[in-house]
Amino acid sequence: MWVTDIEFDGESISGVLMNSPRWLSSLNASGPVTLPLEALNDWMFVRDGHVYGGFTVDALRTEMSTDAREAHDRAWGLDFGKAGSVEVVPAEEGQTPRLLSRSLDLPQDQKTLAALERTEHPMALNMRGKVEEELAQHPEAIHDLDAEGWLLLHREVLAGNYTVVRVLLRLGADPLTANCNGHTAKALASVAGWPRIVDLLEGKESDHLIRSNARKSLACPWVWRSSPQRLHGSITW
Repeated sequence: MWVTDIEFDGESISGVLMNSPRWLSSLNASGPVTLPLEALNDWMFVRDGHVYGGFTVDALRTEMSTDAREAHDRAWGLDFGKAGSVEVVPAEEGQTPRLLSRSLDLPQDQKTLAALERTEHPMALNMRGKVEEELAQHPEAIHDLDAEGWLLLHREVLAGNYTVVRVLLRLGADPLTANCNGHTAKALASVAGWPRIVDLLEGKESDHLIRSNARKSLACPWVWRSSPQRLHGSITW
């Protein structure tokens, strides 16, 4: 079951069901659904017609004949890449794509994932100056909860924006304050899988960051909007 128009609050994933179930009569395509994060099985997003993620789709494509795979891709109208490997982020300009095996059990997979975890999102780097400027004009925004009961720190932590989180902490944001769901910044970083931000919140700050030189490229698949948190793409469970 694939879901789009994703919202994530650190506990549950909500969105719109993309396909009608074959056996369940209580769910229909285009209907709203909510499920716990633990039920997430796969994710996929599309950028410029190219697919990133989609591990289960790769499993299906790998078992197809060449003709069937080409027909499948034409029906979707998307570039899924080479069968048998999965690309999870756009490659930087002039760089070789970073591919993962579907099982994620190869030494190269672990090396690639470790590098990606320490790569700062270029959008976060580019917005640091603007964030500092806005907070200088409106310092109360550091401590005020928004209409949904979240601090700006909570939102930036969940989005994985290390650079902005670092700025907020330096300006006095409280990492121990809980949001409306009772989650502290550290709890949100843990559930979202941001180990560098967990270390930052625990005072184990690292100055050895791998900074992306990509021009407006994505360093991770989670592209966030304003409240509530939203993922542009699809997930399956």
